[in-house]
Amino acid sequence: MLLSIYRIAIGGYEIGIRIASLFKEKASQFISGRQGWRLKLLEKIPASDTTPSVWFHCASLGEFEQGRPVMERIREIYPNHKLVLTFFSPSGYEVRKGFAGADVVCYLPIDSRTNARDFISIIKPEAAFFVKYEYWYFYLHELKSRGVPTYVISAIFREGHIFFKWYGGLQRKMLKCVTRFFVQDERSIELLASIGFSNVTLTGDTRYDRVVTNARYPEHITAFEKWNDGSVVLVAGSTWPKDETLLCDLLQYKSGDLKLIIVPHEISQTGIQTTLSFFGSKAVAYSKWNQTQTNASCVVVDTVGLLSRIYQYADIAYVGGGFGAGIHNILEAAVFGPPVLFGPNCHRFREAVNLIKTGGAFAINDSQSLQQKVSELISDRALRERISTVNKRHVQENAGATQRILDVLGRKD
Repeated sequence: MLLSIYRIAIGGYEIGIRIASLFKEKASQFISGRQGWRLKLLEKIPASDTTPSVWFHCASLGEFEQGRPVMERIREIYPNHKLVLTFFSPSGYEVRKGFAGADVVCYLPIDSRTNARDFISIIKPEAAFFVKYEYWYFYLHELKSRGVPTYVISAIFREGHIFFKWYGGLQRKMLKCVTRFFVQDERSIELLASIGFSNVTLTGDTRYDRVVTNARYPEHITAFEKWNDGSVVLVAGSTWPKDETLLCDLLQYKSGDLKLIIVPHEISQTGIQTTLSFFGSKAVAYSKWNQTQTNASCVVVDTVGLLSRIYQYADIAYVGGGFGAGIHNILEAAVFGPPVLFGPNCHRFREAVNLIKTGGAFAINDSQSLQQKVSELISDRALRERISTVNKRHVQENAGATQRILDVLGRKD
């Protein structure tokens, strides 16, 4: 019964995406990217190719960055294996489809018994890694039936998840297909134990390893180095319209004391024009920007892939999403040391809660609270320097999850 409902839900989701694809670019990419997937995959891995592979699956771009440290280490340890990387969302695939660290990058076909059987038969994985979440019934059961070790890395579980509900029987069956869970926190261990799972290891969050690597040898962006004339620079990353409304108010309030670099979450022609319209004549698109334009106090970045590098120029960082479903990656900013600000929907994010406790990050509720906090930080350089020490230390102290995962994988139990 539960499996039938699952099949209906997956089928309904696919129908909904097909309808949405008539109007929305991402939905269109979701459908077109999966068309003819068997032939596309067989072109990359012919049936005659017996080379074993290691499969990594990521929901989207954030999970890719989370899984990347483990991918890169696995690549080093097993140079003769193919590395297959799949994405569920166009937000991940379209940005990282050219990732040189994988032999194959593709969309994960819709979860069905036939798709799972055919996909796994083609890629022939010796191990499978799912990053943080994304539990697909037929893929997991196919892996288990073939005896393929399957791991979830940087996993995190909360009381509200369906696994812990009376009606979550099918989802608990999915968990039984996992060889080992590498989790971020002790609470996840307790929750899994409450439903009978002990194949769990506390390793922490691999995102810390990723941002430490990024910050160790950051690529410089000369344009921003020339632009900085001693003003305080606020870098706002992964912003949504609500975030940008507050930032526009902030720039008007602190005009002359502050420069803004805005990297919207959705980098599309329409989205960039909307963001530019918020800020009027003081804003310029990065791709059209001449650094001699002294009247530009706001640069809107319309190029993909720069955010993690741009944070190195932040005296203050603002991370978007906190007025919606939840904040985006704050660690990319925190590793460089600036105070980190974000909206109120942050309490489900362990790293945000911890940085608020240490005094390195601040949740804001509206324009007034944002203006007050930024004014305080602009006027008190010593405070910013103390916070920089706190944030850098926090990130360094929480790194090491990748090596802990590899240590367990390398053990002969």
